[in-house]
Amino acid sequence: MNTVKYNPFRSFKPVGLDQFFNEVSGRSISDFFENDFVNITPSVNIIENEDGYVIEVAAPGLAKDDFSIEIDDQHLVIEGIQKESEKEEGKSGKVTRREFNYGSFKRRFHLSDDIDKNEIVADYSNGILSIDVKKKEESKIVKKTIKIA
Repeated sequence: MNTVKYNPFRSFKPVGLDQFFNEVSGRSISDFFENDFVNITPSVNIIENEDGYVIEVAAPGLAKDDFSIEIDDQHLVIEGIQKESEKEEGKSGKVTRREFNYGSFKRRFHLSDDIDKNEIVADYSNGILSIDVKKKEESKIVKKTIKIA
C-alpha cells in the first residue's frame, strides 16, 4: 500500500480575492455564493500493523449508506455521496456564515500485491469510516531470531 507524506502547505491559501472581500465587506466571497471554494476531501489516517492496514476516513455527519467502497483493479476506491445542505426554513434565525461543506468526494488507494482483496472489511462509527485491509498470509512478517554460525 502506498502512502503519501503529509504536506502542511497543501491547504495554504495565498492572500487573494477572498481576503479582499472579507476586508471590504466583512464577509467572505463564499458567503455571496453560499459555497466555500475548498476541496471537499476528508482527512485520512493509515495505520500499518502486523496483519495489514487500517484506513480511517474522517467523515462526520454522514450515514453508512452515504459511502461506496469498491475494489477497482489495484485500487481501493472510497466514495462519499452528495449531501444536501440544510435548508434555513424552520430555523430559529438567519444563517450569517456557513462553513459546513457538503459534497461528494472520492479517494483512491493503491493496493500492493501483498493485500488480500477478499479480506477487506469496513465499519462506520462516530464519524469515522474505518477500513481494515488484511495482508496475505505469505506476506506477513514472521519474527524469528537467526543464530550466527
